[in-house]
Amino acid sequence: MSRISPKIRIAMSLGSWVFIFIIMLFVADGNFSQALFSPLSMMIGFLSFINIMVIIVQEKNKNDSA
Repeated sequence: MSRISPKIRIAMSLGSWVFIFIIMLFVADGNFSQALFSPLSMMIGFLSFINIMVIIVQEKNKNDSA
């Protein structure tokens, strides 16, 4: 089973937030602050942040147990 590297997992997590942010930027007619602080963008950003923290902890635990 091939394992996806942590850097790629983090990039995918950030990429999902960037994708939603760009969509919200189009929806908000280019208003940066309205797109950044929209509920959907903030929720995806928060979930991406939590996901990145989980990836870091998993890698730390994997390195500590090895």
